[in-house]
Amino acid sequence: MADKGKIIIINDGNGGIVEDSKTKTQYSFAQPNNVALCLNVGDRVKFDTVTSNGQVYATNVSRITAGVVKSFNGKGGGFLEERQTLKQVAFYQAFAAESGIDVGDVVRYDLINTGYGELAVNLVEVTE
Repeated sequence: MADKGKIIIINDGNGGIVEDSKTKTQYSFAQPNNVALCLNVGDRVKFDTVTSNGQVYATNVSRITAGVVKSFNGKGGGFLEERQTLKQVAFYQAFAAESGIDVGDVVRYDLINTGYGELAVNLVEVTE
C-alpha cells in the first residue's frame, strides 16, 4: 500500500523531497519530468518506498487528485476546485455530460501540464 505525504522540495526537473504524513519522515525522490506530472511544493502525494545501498527513497510519486466540479459549460469543459488546496483547475472531459458529471460532483482525475497550465482529464465521479 502506498504511503501518503506532501512534497517539501522540488529539484529542477529531477525530483525532490517528500514528507510522510504519518511519520513526518522525509525521503528523497527521483522523478524525471516532474513538471509534466504537475508535481509542486505543497502538493499531497502518494508514493512507495525502496531501499538502495542502505538508504530509503520514495518512488512512484504521484499527486493525489480530488476536487469538486464548480462550473461546467456543457461541452466537456469547466473548472473544478481541488479539495485540499482550493486551487481552481480547468478540466476537459469528452462526453462529460453523458457520463453524468455535473456541478457539485466530487471527482478524481489525472493532471497534465499543457502550454497553458494544468488541465484535469479522465474525471471519475466519486460516490461518498
